[in-house]
Amino acid sequence: MTVNIPDLSFSEWVLWHERATIPGCERGGVYRLALYRYPEAYPDMSWERVRYIGMTTDRGGLIARWRKHDRVIKRPQQDRKRWYDQGEFDPATSRFEGNENSRAGRKLFLFVSAMPVGPSDIINTDKDTEHSNPDRERTNGIIKFLEHEAFAQYMGYNQRFRRPKYNVL
Repeated sequence: MTVNIPDLSFSEWVLWHERATIPGCERGGVYRLALYRYPEAYPDMSWERVRYIGMTTDRGGLIARWRKHDRVIKRPQQDRKRWYDQGEFDPATSRFEGNENSRAGRKLFLFVSAMPVGPSDIINTDKDTEHSNPDRERTNGIIKFLEHEAFAQYMGYNQRFRRPKYNVL
């Protein structure tokens, strides 16, 4: 059997509140999050704006993973994890209003870009069948490989950093 590993190819950037419009987001895959000052500039964003690279192989797909991020972002500021601590977040506009910890109270917009991989029925986290579906295992391996390829591309763009700002080693 031959396994074809696709080239890393992300969707166009969309504002966070439009993330469900990314085709295939019900599947697992790799994604990037970026912060930028202008909401209309997202088609031109490059690796320099990427602040987080992630992946999921969960049955709920990318959209379920992003719901977890969304719940954290909407928490009161003092309860948020470090990478979300940019200020107050408005989910309707994907806009952060900077706080005293951010640079001069900047206003930033959160964007997402993704590469969904594999059909939804292959990506399954049911513990009884965890190792019984070879296609699921291959798909999960490809997703994990593509996440590392995204890190490699990020490093190629920015030689000073091994990972984006909010990826913990």
